[in-house]
Order: sequence, then structure tokens, then C-alpha cells
Amino acid sequence: MHFESKNLLVLVLVAFVPIVLHFFVTSRAPVRPFDAIFFLVLEHEKTSFRLKWSRILLLFSRILIVVFAVLLFAKPYIEVEGQGAHAEVSDIAIVLDDSLSMALRVDNRTLFDIAKEKAETILSSLPPDVSVFVVLASKPIRVFPEKGVGWAKASASRFISGHEPTFGRASLGEALSIAKEVLKESQGKKKQIVVISDFLAHSLTDLVDVTDISGIEVIPEDVFKEGADFTNIGVVGAKITRIAETPSYSALLSVTLVNTGGHDAEPVVTATLGLYSDTKKVSCVAKGRCEVEFLLPLERGVETGVVKLNDDALNLDNIRFFHTRSYQSNLIVLVDGAPNRFEPMDEVFFLRKALTVEGEKIGHFDVRVIRPEHLSSLSIASASVVSLLNVDFHSLSLEQKEALENYLSKGGAVFLSLGDNFYPDEKPFFTDLRLKDIVASSSFRIDRVSQEHLAIKGVSGVSTGAVIHKVGVLETKHEAIVLIRLLGGLPLLSEVAFPGGGKMAVLHTSVDADWNDLPFSPLYAPLMRSLFKYLAGDKGLSAKNELQVGDVKSLDCDKCDEISVVAPDGRTYRYDTKQGFVATTVAGVFVVRKPSGEVIERFVVNFDPEEDRFERPKHIPFMGVSKVASQDGAQKVRKSLVPYFLVILLLLLGVEAYLGKEF
Repeated sequence: MHFESKNLLVLVLVAFVPIVLHFFVTSRAPVRPFDAIFFLVLEHEKTSFRLKWSRILLLFSRILIVVFAVLLFAKPYIEVEGQGAHAEVSDIAIVLDDSLSMALRVDNRTLFDIAKEKAETILSSLPPDVSVFVVLASKPIRVFPEKGVGWAKASASRFISGHEPTFGRASLGEALSIAKEVLKESQGKKKQIVVISDFLAHSLTDLVDVTDISGIEVIPEDVFKEGADFTNIGVVGAKITRIAETPSYSALLSVTLVNTGGHDAEPVVTATLGLYSDTKKVSCVAKGRCEVEFLLPLERGVETGVVKLNDDALNLDNIRFFHTRSYQSNLIVLVDGAPNRFEPMDEVFFLRKALTVEGEKIGHFDVRVIRPEHLSSLSIASASVVSLLNVDFHSLSLEQKEALENYLSKGGAVFLSLGDNFYPDEKPFFTDLRLKDIVASSSFRIDRVSQEHLAIKGVSGVSTGAVIHKVGVLETKHEAIVLIRLLGGLPLLSEVAFPGGGKMAVLHTSVDADWNDLPFSPLYAPLMRSLFKYLAGDKGLSAKNELQVGDVKSLDCDKCDEISVVAPDGRTYRYDTKQGFVATTVAGVFVVRKPSGEVIERFVVNFDPEEDRFERPKHIPFMGVSKVASQDGAQKVRKSLVPYFLVILLLLLGVEAYLGKEF
């Protein structure tokens, strides 16, 4: 019970006045004439016992009259549960954050368990005929029900209670926008959006304008526990940094961990690649990052691996998948078709100098040189560009040629240069490429350059200086375009497109100084760097092979509508040529297959490392512009007790009047 005028309560001390008067009045017995005693006994028929208790009741009634009179003037009230914040809602959208961070376990309960309890409390306070929509805020954003009017309370409750956190990243801005659009189409009069989340900073980055909610009430419900004590290590990076060829093929795996808990920890890390695995214990300081490396054997045909940690407060971030092509990003494999112990006479000498300076990487190139006999599907699997420099194709085995064909069919890039190992022939030397003729001259110079092509765009001075002595004339049935043409019309540099997205840049002369003096020209190094940057695509592996949960995977293929994608949980999806593959809702390895069952590609999907950053904003943006519900979903209101006290006071006055006439 509370009082509006608490200062008046001091007047309760006046209640002592009736007590004092009582003892003062009864301190002496009343004096009456003797002959009146008989009259009193006969008239009133009183006993001494009744007289005693009447006086006691009269005293208490007068004390209570004083007390209740004072309390009445102090205006008493109590706080009671008013009408619920959702009691008059006709349509409601519950934006439920089911991102990875919501799986954090604190005090034997996950944040998502708390979120489900809050959602259940809200649903129980809604009117019976309310229409409920559930918007799941992790990428990709999903709305339930997908079509038609909203769910009844019971249906929404069953759905939420059976749902669990995902590997996705929270996007509250996008989810709020979708919830707003869903409610705009509904027919209800009072509409409301409830956002239940841990409100981490990264989940609010796309929250652009929350004030424009078209009159729809927004109620945030925060489930994060400030100052919570937990231990959590997450795997935020796993990448092949180098592949060793000798004495056997092995991969150097670099793993990055982050400690988001408040204690130093020593997690046990297990890395698996094919049939081989290794386990190490790592020391990670609180709120810090730590790294560990594994050297694992790389078997033929193994493309993906996994890193796992021991259990902690958040298990969803304890696993990360990686692709063996994570070393691919800009690895250039030079196949030396005419090796020479005298380095300046080596076939790769000038090209390697153009791509590297004093052994340092230039333009993100990492150059590796191999001989034709070492050419295999494994040696080029991690290559961004395979350079065939004066390679005698007749000496290659059928298996080696198939490895090159498969590499091209999967979107690989090849650079081909000619030399003394090439001779005109009636038969193709590779797929349908045929060397028709070799033309020799002492006056071939560059005439025209396709300046708009990305391979040589921005390279200045291409058409000056260099003299070409020998040029090979090729024939092909594939689509080909000439990038640089010589005087007389012969091509110097051309590009051939292969099915499956593969491409081959053909230098119709030698890459060294045997057939030309290009290596001594100032245009050679910038031309080669620009060309190889174009062939490599100038993009890292993460854009090609590693995706985050909720990203769209695009495939460059023929007859893509016939291709299927097998998810880690075994479900098979048909590839959508318009939208791409959008079912990247779980972390793991996805397999792309042809209708025949042949595997085209494997790609990995992982959680966004931002979900492992438990950073909170200083202010939740829409907290200041929207009504905030209390924890139980209803607002506290005052209920005045003045009428009740007034009735009690009147009754006490009546009792006092009745008892007072006795004396």
C-alpha cells in the first residue's frame, strides 16, 4: 500500500487521545444516589461484565476512527496489474532472434530459452482472436506463416517452442522491415511488433530508420544478461595457407580462435582432413585471439576438412569447415616445358621475374614452378592460374590431359605460351586446339590492342617497341577473341572460352626471349601482371568456395536448371537459375551434382564470425521511440483505496455512536 500524502501519516499519533480520555474518565467510579441503584438494575439489566467490554469496544472504535480518518486524508492506493501491453492488439509480429549468439548458455539456460519464455508470456496476454506472425531474424530472414493470414496463438506457441537457434547472423533491421510490410497487409486495427533479441551491436548495423514504422507500435524485449559469467571459445577462421609437395603432399592449416568469455581457457582443437586428424591444446587469454597450425597429409581427391573444439557455453561456434582450395586465391603454377640449369635460359625466368620481385609477392601472386612430369590434378587443384609454358603436349599422359580438361571445365584459368616444343600438325594437341602454322618474320610489331578488355585495360605503351620473330597460328572451335593483333593481322594474344566457365589466354609466341624481344620491353611486366590478375579473377577463395550462412551461392554452368545441391543434412535441392542457391541455412559442406550423379563442385558454408562478438550498443535505437512493455507484459497502474477507507470510517462512526449512548 502506498500514500499520495505521506506527511499526513504523522497525525496517526492523535489516536492516543481517546486512550488518554478513556483512562481519565474511568479513573473514578460515578457517584449516584443510593436509591437510584435499584432503578438502574431494573431499567437496564446490566452486569459488570457487559459494561466492561462495552467500554473496551468503544475505546477501540474511537482509535480506529482517528487512524482511518488520517489514512483517508493521506490518499491511500495500491499498484495492480493494469491491462496488458498486448491486450488490445489485433495483429502482432514477433521478431524472434534465432541467430547463433542466442545459443549462449548462461546459468544452465540459453538466451533462446529465455526468449521463448518471453514469447510465451506475450502470447498468453493476447486476446483470443489475435493474428500472429513470426519473423525469424537470422539470415536468411523467414516469415511464418509464409502465406495468408497469421497464426492463432496456439499455433504460434507450438512453432516457437519447437524452434532452436541457427548458425545464421542476426539482421534485426531487415527483419523489422519485413515485419512492418507483413503487418501493413493485415486487416487489423491495432498492430504491434515485438522484437525479442540479445541486441548485439552487429545485429543492428542495418537498422537504418526505425522511426518510420507507420504507426505500428514496437516493443523491444532484451534477453541479454549483462555481466554474465561464462567460458566460450569460437573457431572464427580455418584456412590452408600452404601445400607442400615433398616428401609427400601435405597441407598447412592455420586455425584462428577467439575467446569471448571472461576467463583464460585452454581449448582442445581437433583438425580433420580426409582420413587424417590431429589434436592440440591451445592457450587463449580472456577476450583475446589465438592461433594454431596443423600439418596434415593431403590425399588425392580430398577437398574439404573440419575443425572442432570441446564443448563450452556456446557449442554452435565450436566447428568450422574449410576447403583445400583456400590456398588457391592467387597461386600461379608455372609448368616449365623447357627447364634449363642456366637460370636466364630457363623457360620461366622472365615470367617469374615479371610476377615477383626479389622473391616477394607482387600483386598478390604466389608463384610455384613444376615440371611437366609433376603435372596432375592434385598439383593444380589449388591453383588460381595454370601456366603451360612451351609444354610438349604429346609427352603428357592421358591422365594429365584429363586433369587439365577437368580443371577448365570447373571454371579454371590457363595461360598457354608457345615455343620450340610446338610443331604444326593436322591433329589437335589439346581438346580441339590445333597449331595450324608457325610464321617467322623479322618485322612483326604490335598493331591493334583491345583497350576495353579487362586483361589489358590500363596497361600503357602496349603498342610500342617490341619485335616478334615467330608467331603460331591456332585453330579452335571454341569461342575466341583477339586481345592484341600484329601488323598484318596475325594474333599475338587471344582468349579462348571453354564450357563450364574455364578460360585460356594464349600467347602466340614464346614467353621467353626465344621468339621475340618482349621480355626486354618495359611493357612485358605490367602486361603479364595485368593478364594474370584478370585470369585469377582478383578475388580470394572466400568469395568462391567459402560462404557464410544465409549467403547466395551462384554457379557458372551449362544447363544449371538440371543441377542439384546436396546439403549437409542430406536434403537435395534443385538449383534455381534466377535466384541462385539460397538454402545455405546450415553450416557444412554442400555438394553440387549433375543429373548423372557426377560431382561438379564442393563448397563450404560457415557461421559469420561477427556472431562471436558479444558487443552491445550504448543504446538500442528504437528503445527511445517505442513503448516498452514491463517484464511480464503488463503496465502497473494505481488503484485508489479512498472509497474503501471512507466506507470503513462511516461504519466505525456508527459503531461508536451505538456504544457511546450506553454511557
